[in-house]
Amino acid sequence: MKADLHTHTTCSDGTTPPLELLEKALNEGLEVLSITDHDTLKAYELIEKKEGLQIIPGLELSTTFGEASIHLLAYSFSLGNQQLHNLCLEQVVRREKRNQEILERLSKLGCPINSEELYFTPPDQRGSIGRPHIAKIMRDKGYVKSIREAFDRYIGESCPAFVSGARCSAEEALEIVHAAGGYVVIAHPHYIRDRTVLRNLLKLPFDGIEAYYAHFSSDKIPYWLKVAKEHKLFPTGGSDFHGENKPQHYLGSSCTPLDTLNILITRTKENNGTL
Repeated sequence: MKADLHTHTTCSDGTTPPLELLEKALNEGLEVLSITDHDTLKAYELIEKKEGLQIIPGLELSTTFGEASIHLLAYSFSLGNQQLHNLCLEQVVRREKRNQEILERLSKLGCPINSEELYFTPPDQRGSIGRPHIAKIMRDKGYVKSIREAFDRYIGESCPAFVSGARCSAEEALEIVHAAGGYVVIAHPHYIRDRTVLRNLLKLPFDGIEAYYAHFSSDKIPYWLKVAKEHKLFPTGGSDFHGENKPQHYLGSSCTPLDTLNILITRTKENNGTL
């Protein structure tokens, strides 16, 4: 059973609309898919059931752990859980405040962008908007030649227009997702460069870790599988698909093991029925 459990749509920082992503998943031979947009569940309001494609509810949460920025993947939770929806709304409000501060800094640096340019998506289709959207506008307005340059020169960490912004803690995210009947997975752990941070993070009650990721070389996977086994976590996998924003992360480039899938599908049915 081929499953990609890490994908993004236009509801966050992907370039593929939710319904189009479902069609693309079927065309790529996927049987299970999770849309894991950043800090929003908007895509799940826009999709519909597709024959031959099982949907596992998903979400990527931007959190903090001490001073570190940590991304967590949530799966199989109840889509009707109000506390989880409230958390997403709080995260979006935090992003909007951060975005405004970034735009103010960019204006002082000679790269003015008004809010209307950033929030062009109709409110009923809008999820979370952040730095990738700002970077795209900077490229389109000719301030930079590429999205990568926007991050490298202006809005990446340690750059003059960077704003860290407030986020929920990893501990808070764990508590809310678990209360919603879901599982919590450490996303792309190889991005956590500080091994002390990772060791301490693994002391928290996580359920899984992303051991298969995008274009991981085969020599990296055994290490993360070993970490998963040592900490009694199930391994997940996904492409981190963003469409044109990350063309090298093609849909289905990394998949989740069947044993993990069975756990997630069972919990999804318990919480939501068949999606």
